[in-house]
Amino acid sequence: YHYGVFFCTQATYQLGGHYWENFFPRIVDVVLKNQRPEGSWEAERHSNDYKFGNTHTTAMMLLALGAPNQLLPVLQR
Repeated sequence: YHYGVFFCTQATYQLGGHYWENFFPRIVDVVLKNQRPEGSWEAERHSNDYKFGNTHTTAMMLLALGAPNQLLPVLQR
C-alpha cells in the first residue's frame, strides 16, 4: 500500500493536470487519517516492510506527501 501511494503520487504529479488534481487531495485525506498520534504510519504486517517497522512506511508517506515541494529529482519540473 505505502509503495503504491508513493509511486502513484510520482506518476500523477508528472502527468499533472486533472490526474494530479483528482488524486493528490484525496490521497492526502486518506494518508493523514491513518497517521498515528506520534506522527508515524504503521508498518504493513503482511509484507516485507514489517521487518523495518514504521520507519519505512513513515518515510514512504513523507516522500509521497512532499511531492508538491519537488525535493526529489524525479519530481522536479
